Order: sequence, then structure tokens, then C-alpha cells
Amino acid sequence: MSGLAAHREEVSKDAWSAVKLVATLAEDCGPCTQLVVTMAEREGVSPASLRSVLDGDEGAMPPDAALGFRFANAVLQREVARADHLRQEVISR
Repeated sequence: MSGLAAHREEVSKDAWSAVKLVATLAEDCGPCTQLVVTMAEREGVSPASLRSVLDGDEGAMPPDAALGFRFANAVLQREVARADHLRQEVISR
């Protein structure tokens, strides 16, 4: 599973980190969330981007992070039509 989870092709670090954070926050695991934040920082994701995702402040997120945030939330909330629409936006970027 970790090999599959590492496959991100052209997805930006901001978007990738936002998706991972949203999924981790949904599981309500504090140590896991800290681990994801630390890994994202090591990959060069800005603290401001990470903070905005953790705060759920979409307006403060970089555009790619905001798209990842919206997509992950749509998937987790089982909003299929919204997730499909956002998936197309991800692909087009």
C-alpha cells in the first residue's frame, strides 16, 4: 500500500500534502497528523500551507492545496458528483 500511496506523478507537493492531511485528520490520529506534517515539511511544503490545511482555512491555502483539500473532503464525505468534478480539475492541471 505504501508504494501505491507514494505514486503521485505530476501532483504538486501542496496538493499531495493537503490530501494526506485531510485523510489523516479524518482518522483523528494526532501522532499520525504530526508525522504527515513533518514529512511534508521535509519535502519543502511551506508551514503556512500546512497550517492553512490544518485550520481548514481554504482561503489561505495555495491553489493546489485548496484543490486537494476540496477533493479529499468530497471523497471522504462520499459526494460522488463533486469528487468526479474535482477529479477532472486535478487531471486538467
